Amino acid sequence: MRTRLALLLCLTVCVGGVVSCGGGGGSSGAAGTGSTDAATPPVPSPAIAAPRVSLPPLGRAVATGKSVRFEVQAVGAGPFGYQWQRAGVAIVGATGSSYTLPAATLADDGVRFGVTVSNSGGSAPVVDALLTVFRTPEVASDCTPGGPDFVVVRDSFVSIGKAGGLLLLGCTGNVTDVNWTQTAGAALPLLSARTQAISLEPELSGSYAFNVSFRVAGGALRNQPVQIDSLPAIYSDGTRIVTRSAQAVREGQRASIRAWPTAALGDSVASVTWAQVEGPAVELDTGDPDRIIFTAPEVPRDTVLRFGATLRTARGLIDRTQVLVVVENMPAAPAGQLFGDAAATRVQPYRLMSPHATNLARCVFDPALFFNNGNTNLCTLGTLPLLAQQTAGAVPTVAQVMDRVLVSHDWMGARFEQFLLTQDASGDFRRLLGSVTSIVIGAHVRPSFYWAATGAIYLDADNLWLSPAERDSVSEVPDYRAGFGGELDYTGLWRYVVNN
Repeated sequence: MRTRLALLLCLTVCVGGVVSCGGGGGSSGAAGTGSTDAATPPVPSPAIAAPRVSLPPLGRAVATGKSVRFEVQAVGAGPFGYQWQRAGVAIVGATGSSYTLPAATLADDGVRFGVTVSNSGGSAPVVDALLTVFRTPEVASDCTPGGPDFVVVRDSFVSIGKAGGLLLLGCTGNVTDVNWTQTAGAALPLLSARTQAISLEPELSGSYAFNVSFRVAGGALRNQPVQIDSLPAIYSDGTRIVTRSAQAVREGQRASIRAWPTAALGDSVASVTWAQVEGPAVELDTGDPDRIIFTAPEVPRDTVLRFGATLRTARGLIDRTQVLVVVENMPAAPAGQLFGDAAATRVQPYRLMSPHATNLARCVFDPALFFNNGNTNLCTLGTLPLLAQQTAGAVPTVAQVMDRVLVSHDWMGARFEQFLLTQDASGDFRRLLGSVTSIVIGAHVRPSFYWAATGAIYLDADNLWLSPAERDSVSEVPDYRAGFGGELDYTGLWRYVVNN
């Protein structure tokens, strides 16, 4: 597990006084007697520095007809002046810290919107962002009124070197107890087998078969087989772009998808662009061209989003890929919902046979949890006790800790257990966990935190991944606190030490 260290930089400003001493001219130097030196010249005011941009505008991708807003933040001596530009030409009247394009058209696709920030000391260099505009995506009717209570959606095929996806949609309500298994084809790791979406990245051509078991709304058990074919790679020289992040998210939740572009030897990546090709249109944050961040829309039932990424190389080669996302419809939020802002990720006990399995999720990470004017459905310590209550104050065993672990993906539990077995031989970490009711490890938990309301600790899975596929199943949505220090205008100092 990687450890992150926070560095607190304290700045002390010392202000010195100017002391003038009398002397000369036969004076005794006593105050008010004899002659004095010439008046000390006034200290000139320091020159005002030009502003510095602390948060530049970020790239965006939107559907035609949608508005899009660009923002900039700067630090320095105010007041600031702003002038926004479209393709290097000043936009009349666009003189605020943000600029909104009311309705994007295809004529705006590929245009860069920039801004100059200035004060009495000068101007900061122009910073700009790329706008991508795509056609309004199709909204497919996978679930139809009066139709089946579930639907399985899949990529039609997957090429070797690419990734494909399979989705499960609940059409009459939420599906539960989801479990994907592979039934034919060369074995593939299914890192998200207990979610409504799985990614697969076959290395051999052929047919791959799977079965998904689940319970539909009402509790009836269902099983559905599904098959997908793997075909030879399109380019044999290594030019390709891969997105391996087929995933399930809940409406209102922020999520990310990363693309991995590769150019052939002697070639280079010229650009990566994104578009949404299916589902209710969402705005894409493309501040990092190889990654998008979006907010899942509100949907009346489980709904498919499909995104496409296009790689263009310096030699003119083009490769494309698509990725599937299922947006889970959620029941109406209770008054005083505890996880309303985070839309608690679907999690399940890592150990299904844990004696606490039935209480873990509903007690510590469920969107149905609420606290409203003294009324609550939070669990008591009698229902889900602290680990130290169970062990009577002794250091919990690894097995006892793992019985309290909730995960969004099983690999997270496996990595956490590996850490406890190999890195916590003295039990110091397990001793600390005696004060919690549960350990929640999720793809959308960020930052890590402890909450007294549930007695649980919530861990960011970004500290646990060991493989590219594991890495790509963890959300890259930044910590909401990331910009809190943007206006402080300080620089953290560090040094690299060799052979220390």
